[in-house]
Amino acid sequence: MTTNERARLAALVRERRSALGLTQGELAERAGTTRQTVSNIETSATVPQQAILTRLTDILGITPNNSALDPDVESWVGVIGGMLQALPTDRRGRAGQAAVNAVASEVARPNVPALNEDDWTVTPEGPASSYDLAAKRGTKKANQPHAE
Repeated sequence: MTTNERARLAALVRERRSALGLTQGELAERAGTTRQTVSNIETSATVPQQAILTRLTDILGITPNNSALDPDVESWVGVIGGMLQALPTDRRGRAGQAAVNAVASEVARPNVPALNEDDWTVTPEGPASSYDLAAKRGTKKANQPHAE
């Protein structure tokens, strides 16, 4: 296992354990190992034995497949997979489709940049940005302040 692979595994185990609300000791107990072993894995200090690695990945819902997914994405896949696994089989399809629809709606959202606080201020010279001008569109003339 390379240093990068060990670091990636460490991040996955740490994030997934935290997402499940487990302490290192609780995870170690479930995996039949010590808290120090879990700590060593999470800090990428050691390469775990295959049997321990298999038990940890099964408990955490991590698939050790060298995928190109970011650790946070891998963690979410594990969380969603674990939740689907906990459902009765007749409800999994509907729940899985709801999860796919939620992600798809985020993918379809336009990439609109966030507004900075500076975009909301009006300087003595006039509006600080086009956002200020756009905000005045559609207001009734009677509601606009008079120029002095």
